[in-house]
Amino acid sequence: MKSQYELYICDITGEHEPVALFISDTPFPNLQVGQRFDDHGWDRLRGIGKIASEQNPQRYTVHSN
Repeated sequence: MKSQYELYICDITGEHEPVALFISDTPFPNLQVGQRFDDHGWDRLRGIGKIASEQNPQRYTVHSN
């Protein structure tokens, strides 16, 4: 059976609810606390939609892994 990997991006301002989900057939690269990554238009969970774009990315910092 083929493995499927899931990466959840969670909001840290309240209940730590997932706001975005990525699914891959290969493992995701390791991220360390303090590393930054950009949102270039992710589809949000719960119908929130997209809050960033290629032209206006949103930057995030890893707080825990």
